[in-house]
Amino acid sequence: MYRLKDFDAFCQVAQKAIEGKQLLPHEEMYFNGFMNKAQVTQKSLQGLFQRQNIDAHSFVTKNTVRRIQKLYLNNQDVFEYYQIDGGSEADVLDLISRTLYWIRRMKTYKANVLAQQK
Repeated sequence: MYRLKDFDAFCQVAQKAIEGKQLLPHEEMYFNGFMNKAQVTQKSLQGLFQRQNIDAHSFVTKNTVRRIQKLYLNNQDVFEYYQIDGGSEADVLDLISRTLYWIRRMKTYKANVLAQQK
């Protein structure tokens, strides 16, 4: 369930970053984490909280998405079991598809950024 939320956050941040839109501070930390440049902006208790926030998000990979897809397909009653409204099969499979799409886009984006830095 939490991974699905991470997938949604990943898609939103990836889309904003690739489209050149301004990222909010927490989105920028998440984006930097994906780009392997996790940074803490403050050397303080707040900086510790920022670092924890970065670490709390799972790193979204194609393998992770595939594992969650398989898990969901074997346990489609998870939303009903936890009494969560929504969460239809179509919604979950659409999110998985969008996540795989944005993973591909981010890999290309990351490669281009790294090439420009050389």
